[in-house]
Amino acid sequence: MIFRAVAGFAFLVFVGGAHADTLPKEILGNWCSNGERTHSGNYYTKGPPCGGLNIKSRSLEQYDEDDCKFKSITTRYETDSYWENSVLKFESVPVYEVKASCEGEGERWNATLFFTLRKLKEGGKPFFTLNYEHYTDNEVPKKYYTKFRFCKKTEPDCNNSLVFEADRVNILENGEGRGFCRYAKVNNVWDPKQVPATKTEGAVVTIVDAVCPTGVKRFELSDSKGSVYVRELR
Repeated sequence: MIFRAVAGFAFLVFVGGAHADTLPKEILGNWCSNGERTHSGNYYTKGPPCGGLNIKSRSLEQYDEDDCKFKSITTRYETDSYWENSVLKFESVPVYEVKASCEGEGERWNATLFFTLRKLKEGGKPFFTLNYEHYTDNEVPKKYYTKFRFCKKTEPDCNNSLVFEADRVNILENGEGRGFCRYAKVNNVWDPKQVPATKTEGAVVTIVDAVCPTGVKRFELSDSKGSVYVRELR
């Protein structure tokens, strides 16, 4: 069953698999935010130390406060598209998934980081941009703290919904509370078939195992083309 928070289509496939890897040398060094945000992260460009990101082969320093030590690196892939001589072409772009142990402001946490490096040209000169995403392990991203309405086909105008919060999902029937599901496990994983934007495949989806009044349920949360969705897997 798929629930939708805003209009759009959802493409949802969960896949696994991992292997040890390393970051390419082009990612290492100082990166400064250029103020542009993607659907789930920020774009950076190379520059002198600026309080942005300082990426090393086995660690990351962010905003002069947070420090993450890398535990593993796995190469994932996304499919991107571009126009060349009026012909739409597709390319496979590596995405580096990093499991890390982080600390900052007196706190410690485990995280999953994603780095996507792209080579562009401006005025005939090549340069790199970096998309960086940070997910705290076993936490639902705040963009999913919302109400997902669902109705039976025979009741298209009902007021039934699931409301995701920091530690639970509340169940509402006709606008009234009918209990809640407590999160037991949350994983933010890479799905190469997820569609974050038109003619692009590959993005992070969130898998939530929750203990509900009727038993353990699994939900899949995703962000596609500016809309957020939840699908009940079991």
